Amino acid sequence: MLREEEHSKLIKSGVDKNLVLSTSNSYYSPKVWLVGDGIENEEQMKAKEGTLFVPFSHFPPNKLRKDCFYQSTPAMRVPKSAQNIDSCEVHL
Repeated sequence: MLREEEHSKLIKSGVDKNLVLSTSNSYYSPKVWLVGDGIENEEQMKAKEGTLFVPFSHFPPNKLRKDCFYQSTPAMRVPKSAQNIDSCEVHL
């Protein structure tokens, strides 16, 4: 994670405790980055070649790097056998 505020929110929400807050002087550069809305181009450029960007927000990051991988925002498919299923969008 790049931002302390997002890192704290995810930890408090019960997400895996193995999330790492990356710092500019950190020797550790993860190969998988969880990114939220508004990741800056400069932040993406700090990633090592082959990094996987995984969005946890509504919108995926801009695909700036050809040497990195971008995952799309998670979605669910409801089985055809399910009935009376409604959905809504929650904005936080």
